[in-house]
Amino acid sequence: MTGTAVADERRAELRPIARAVGRTFGTFAVDERTLPPDATAVLRLTDRTLAQTIESITDVPPHLDVVTQWRLAPPVPWLSPPLSIHGEVLARCTSYRMGSVRLSCNLSYVDLAQIDPTLGALLEAKQLNLGQLFVDPRIEKLDFEFGTTETAGEIDEVFRRCFPDELHEVYPYVWRRYQAAVGGVVTFLVIEALPVPVWGRLLGPETAMAVQEGTA
Repeated sequence: MTGTAVADERRAELRPIARAVGRTFGTFAVDERTLPPDATAVLRLTDRTLAQTIESITDVPPHLDVVTQWRLAPPVPWLSPPLSIHGEVLARCTSYRMGSVRLSCNLSYVDLAQIDPTLGALLEAKQLNLGQLFVDPRIEKLDFEFGTTETAGEIDEVFRRCFPDELHEVYPYVWRRYQAAVGGVVTFLVIEALPVPVWGRLLGPETAMAVQEGTA
């Protein structure tokens, strides 16, 4: 399939999403040197989960796709701290999708020494996702950081392993990284990335402003 055919297919898949927010779009080109503010604005809504933010914009709940997951045996120096140095870590690569359109690329690292064993088992069995868990007000989100593809570091290396056949679709992206604590103990490290081309098509200036103001 040619690049033009792929682009046409992407646009066809995104039109229903655009209609959900009352917008249309045609050809869209991304200058990788300058990231539009729209996707960044979505990530900076830190008082809600990413799934809640996506649903507030599209009026449709996104589907969570568990791409892959694996365990890391202790110690894992680049995760400890904030995670404990002695426990196994469950690493999960997930994505929010609508149809075949990938709206996000997510990484989460769960400290199995700190989480309730039942919750850990449900996460590992793919019967629970962090978006469902993080609506609990007892879970506190801490130390938000934001960046772009160029500043992703080890994040980018993992994304390339998780999405080897979709790099042209998920690049460039903006990301946020934060910790989540249960009872004051950091139990999760989360990274969420939004592909700029997708969100550039989905969001227009008025929608982006509403997102920034929390009214979308």
